[in-house]
Amino acid sequence: MRPIAGLLHRRPWAIAIAMAILSIGWLLALPPMPSSAAMRLDKTWTLGSGVTLTRWYDPTGPIHAFVLKFKPDAAPATFDVGMPAEQLPGEAPTSRIGASHRALAAVNGDFGHDRPYHAAAIDGVLWQTGPMHGEAFSVTAAERAVHVGKGRPRVTAGGPTGTFRIARWNSGSPRGSEIVGYSPRGGSLEDPPGNACSVRMKQQDRAYWTSGKEAIGRTYSVDAVRCSADPLPEQDMTVLSVRESASRRQLRKIKGLRAGQTIRVRWSMGWPNVLDAIGGRPMLVENGRNVAPTSCTGPLCGKHPRTGLGVDARGNVLLVVVDGRIDNWSIGMYLNQFGGFFADELNATFAMNLDGGGSATMWAAKNGPWCSPKPTGVTNGCVVNYANVGENFKERPVENAALILPGPDRGEQPPPSGP
Repeated sequence: MRPIAGLLHRRPWAIAIAMAILSIGWLLALPPMPSSAAMRLDKTWTLGSGVTLTRWYDPTGPIHAFVLKFKPDAAPATFDVGMPAEQLPGEAPTSRIGASHRALAAVNGDFGHDRPYHAAAIDGVLWQTGPMHGEAFSVTAAERAVHVGKGRPRVTAGGPTGTFRIARWNSGSPRGSEIVGYSPRGGSLEDPPGNACSVRMKQQDRAYWTSGKEAIGRTYSVDAVRCSADPLPEQDMTVLSVRESASRRQLRKIKGLRAGQTIRVRWSMGWPNVLDAIGGRPMLVENGRNVAPTSCTGPLCGKHPRTGLGVDARGNVLLVVVDGRIDNWSIGMYLNQFGGFFADELNATFAMNLDGGGSATMWAAKNGPWCSPKPTGVTNGCVVNYANVGENFKERPVENAALILPGPDRGEQPPPSGP
């Protein structure tokens, strides 16, 4: 074998290859991305209703993290999702969303701008399928199980023209031959399109469970059907639309309907017995294993403040916020560190990431030693962490929030079994 030094002397192109090999070796020799192994439990407080708040600390970072924990099937407390307004669009500080829903505590929710970016459902009402696909977090209606992962909202309609899929709900105009839906929850952000065939429907009854509680259904009566260049106004009703350029088969499903006919619409996150859902990305823990990205690009991937939701093997729900961007207090975490904290210190079996950065906020309805000295968006309670350092700790408005209620959800009525 020819000595590598001689090869490099005679073949300049070999220099590049050798350098690449050395670079790969150097990269492989690099220490792994810092884990959360140094995180240790610092303080524990009881907020009431079976909810504990713990503070975790890594002096080598330094890093501070806060964890809300409760067991839905054993505690008086329950999990809920809160929106900032009755319709889209909407933004409000986490504290205001929590206080308006009479929550015991809250953390900020999904990424977004004037709306969440992923699926959102509250008390059996699907607000949107979302303009993006990501992960979802749901606690079942009986508060006995937690679902975390690729929950994909699926909406279908059935009536005289057959059963068909609704591609999106309050999440943009139809593309190609898609049939899409618009409900009053879409507000001014989502309106039926022009150059379309649309059916306007009036809701006839309250929500009901389908067989096996696999989905939520509602019955509607057809109010009007129109194909026109002008949009069909919603008039506080629900509209299904398809482009006039769509396939004949899809057009018939809407054009063939008549006033007074009945249509049943069903939605599901793909999990049974689910009335609420909040979205985010990416997954941090699956089956107890840290699956968060170890390398990626973009603002999501640096060392930042973090917010996440998880569940451990005992069924405890975990709402976690990590402070960041404060050199003498907490520098934040990489995504993989955050996943490691959930998996290693909190023993999470599943967890997903929520919006972070300046949005990372934990609020408690009661004042106590857990309060930070920074301002809150409401008069009661306090912000626990040092939220939004870049804007003088003024709470950043967010698109929704994950809530812990002190007792049963007053706005959630168990649906009856339906057709």
